[in-house]
Amino acid sequence: MEPNKNQNPKKIPKENNREKSEVVTTGNLGASAQEVTDTPHKNTTQIPEGALNKALMRTFRGDVSKGLGPQASQQQVDHFIPKSKPQAQIDADGNQIETTKKKNEAIVHTFKDDVQNLVRNKKMSMARIAALESDRGERLPHTQEKREPWKTTMVVALTVLFLVIGVVIALGSFYAYRLNTASNLAPQFDPAIIFTEARESIDVTEKNPRGILSLLGNARRNTFFSLGSVVELHLTQSIDVSEEQAVIIHLDSIDFLEKIEASVPETFLRTLGTEYVLGIHVIDENVPFLILTTQSYGHAFAGMLSWEKSIEENFIPFFSPGTGFIKPAVAEGENAFSDTVIENLDVRVLRDDDGTIRILYTFLNRNTIVITTDIRTLIELSNRLRVSSI
Repeated sequence: MEPNKNQNPKKIPKENNREKSEVVTTGNLGASAQEVTDTPHKNTTQIPEGALNKALMRTFRGDVSKGLGPQASQQQVDHFIPKSKPQAQIDADGNQIETTKKKNEAIVHTFKDDVQNLVRNKKMSMARIAALESDRGERLPHTQEKREPWKTTMVVALTVLFLVIGVVIALGSFYAYRLNTASNLAPQFDPAIIFTEARESIDVTEKNPRGILSLLGNARRNTFFSLGSVVELHLTQSIDVSEEQAVIIHLDSIDFLEKIEASVPETFLRTLGTEYVLGIHVIDENVPFLILTTQSYGHAFAGMLSWEKSIEENFIPFFSPGTGFIKPAVAEGENAFSDTVIENLDVRVLRDDDGTIRILYTFLNRNTIVITTDIRTLIELSNRLRVSSI
């Protein structure tokens, strides 16, 4: 007997070494078969039992199996067959019940989930949730504000560091520029006639005699070197050579004695050499000294004898005990210079009423005069001059 025309299944012939394909019928066909079975009294064509099961239909599984070939296993065929989704179960109220979760479904925790959890489980109202979220938003800026001072401090520190580095570089560049441009204006220091450990420059430009001697007294008090050191006091003054340029020169011996208005004969000044040393000998105290050179021993010796009555006064306070303005020893009673011998040197010494040496001088040789206030300094200068002349 032939099947219904509206539901005529197609037959697919068997092939060699191929399994029998499954029979797929539509819902309409099953319904028609049920209708035929249930209503035998109707004038319809009946389908014999088992006829549809024996029919051969073309299915997707059959096509996959045919495409893979006869050697394909059941697992290989199933790999290409889409898996059917499980049907959702419905409860008595008509709500869908989730039986299984998707295997690859990602679980994302969102703010909406938190809100639903609070409302459902903790019975919290939406107004309460909104208030809590508002409080949380107000606390966040405070955390940012606490971090801001650290950033500000770091920025300020780096800015100050860069400014200091820039200032140091600028000052160094300016100092180097000044050294290069003013090298021709710097005073030329000639080597001293004796060895000295240090040299200190003192500017006496536009200074009167009292001001110059006060500067020398301050230098004597404020000089700090190791014991036995000899420090030269290098006197300089500035001379204008043009409206925009000045030259610094070193005072020679004649300029120095004229600057302090020393009471020396003119013949003595004319015989003096340009080389001289004015300085300090550092022992248990700072002892002043002056070394002069002369070109005429006779005129120099006569000039020193003439200068004895005012030599101490001309060097106050530089040669005074304690660098103070004290009364000269010559003005006290009958004090005067006397002759003595020290280290085979003929020395003229002036003492005060207590027998303390105020000033002494000697000719180390026929061209060198040493004036000081301490015998130890006289011996040290004599030894240094002897070494320098070798």
